[in-house]
Amino acid sequence: MADYMGTTASSGAKIKKSKVKELEAYLAKWDLSAGEGGVSVDIRENNGKLSLHVYGDDDFSPYLVVTKEQAEEDDNLEEGTPNFDEGSDCDGFVKGLAPFLDVSGKGKEKFLIVIQTVGNEKCRFPLGACEWVLLPNGKLKTNGFTNWGS
Repeated sequence: MADYMGTTASSGAKIKKSKVKELEAYLAKWDLSAGEGGVSVDIRENNGKLSLHVYGDDDFSPYLVVTKEQAEEDDNLEEGTPNFDEGSDCDGFVKGLAPFLDVSGKGKEKFLIVIQTVGNEKCRFPLGACEWVLLPNGKLKTNGFTNWGS
């Protein structure tokens, strides 16, 4: 079986100061570290400005965390763990960030956050890649490679 190696990085989104506690509560509902290398999400402060960073040595695959209610209803689920039964929801996670972020970028290239992930199996063609761009109007654009020749 081939081993998948991935990496994830983001633009470093500006956080609305009035929304930090709400953002922390939102992030607590998600698990981004479910893969082998894991992906982290951090709130950082630099010169009084706060920013959100998504990064790590794995694919970007956020899972909702199992709630107490879900665990009580299903003995196969454990509270606080990734809900693999529901599957990864990259689009849902990124769209959910919109209320907490300020606009970045210049001119027509304005965005709230950009998250990119790229990877491969044992350095074989094709590479897998995806980019999520959250626009100021809350719409999400996704881009990826076309697998030519595969």
